[in-house]
Amino acid sequence: MANVSVIIPIYNCKDYLEKCIDSVLNQSYQDFELILVDDGSTDGSESICDVYSKKDNRIRTLHKENGGGAGEARNQGVLIASSPFLVFLDSDDYLEEHHLEKLLEAQREEDYDVVVSGYIEYVEGEDEKFHQYVHYPSLKLNNRTQVRDFFVEHYPEGLLGFPWNKLYKTEIIRRNQLVFPKMRRLEDGIFNVEYFGECENCRIVEDTRYYYKNSEQVELRKLPYDFYDIMEVFVEQFYKTLESWGYEKEVYEKSMVDYFQNDFVCCLENISQPIWKKTKKERLEYMKELRQKSLVCYMSERPCLSGNYTKIVWRVFCEQKFRGVFFLTAIKRFLKTKCKKVFYNLKKGLN
Repeated sequence: MANVSVIIPIYNCKDYLEKCIDSVLNQSYQDFELILVDDGSTDGSESICDVYSKKDNRIRTLHKENGGGAGEARNQGVLIASSPFLVFLDSDDYLEEHHLEKLLEAQREEDYDVVVSGYIEYVEGEDEKFHQYVHYPSLKLNNRTQVRDFFVEHYPEGLLGFPWNKLYKTEIIRRNQLVFPKMRRLEDGIFNVEYFGECENCRIVEDTRYYYKNSEQVELRKLPYDFYDIMEVFVEQFYKTLESWGYEKEVYEKSMVDYFQNDFVCCLENISQPIWKKTKKERLEYMKELRQKSLVCYMSERPCLSGNYTKIVWRVFCEQKFRGVFFLTAIKRFLKTKCKKVFYNLKKGLN
């Protein structure tokens, strides 16, 4: 039996998949099994999985019908995993060669229930690549209260909302019957709320050995039409869980308000895109509907502590100047897709 299972959910990603798989095979730590969960790919990714499975008996490929998103694909991988530890890897990302080794070394220090690493975010263009190093200082959280306090302080932004920069214990997931919910976005965050709630200790490592590809999804492809509804489920689950942990709302709410306002602006960017196949009148009507939502009204009464761009768009929306939202988001979309260097310089200045 291998010591760690690496699970990759895969759907139509043939341009990146081989680099992703090779980064696992080239790890300095070799006692792993690699589980490729093909979620009904049609672009040739499914064939790449089969080729690799025939080359290396540590690789297992599971083909499933498309549906349920990356979360359901991860669930299927967990079901067949045979190792005491789990690592999730997205199919358009890749690992530095010592990633698994460093995670497992950290876990063994005090038999930690979860290990969290930093990551490197990169955006590839024709001529240039932009990097952002994201990490916390090295830290040991040695009891449940410390773990939960840290989680409350930093979730959902930062490193705690993702599944792919962590080493999990398979036994904790199975004993508590934890699964990624069937949501097309934000299922990772709900899974981590439940998992961290079961942890007695946690190790934060400062290393940034996971390479995360920023897909620029808001600028290049639409989010689900029901993205706001998904956000509501996510926020309500967070409030419910943190209340059950015994925390007062004023303690944990700040980070969630900040998250909501930022992702709500992403929602507005999505609505404003030409690819969102609604007429302009329908989009304006939908924005009006959103402005009347009870959660939006509640969040509009909280101070906005985000960057200047988010503050401006959020304020314009709350004042119901919806055409102004179209204008501001169009400028951002143009700069980020056509003038990347200018965009990132402006982003540094504004934030």
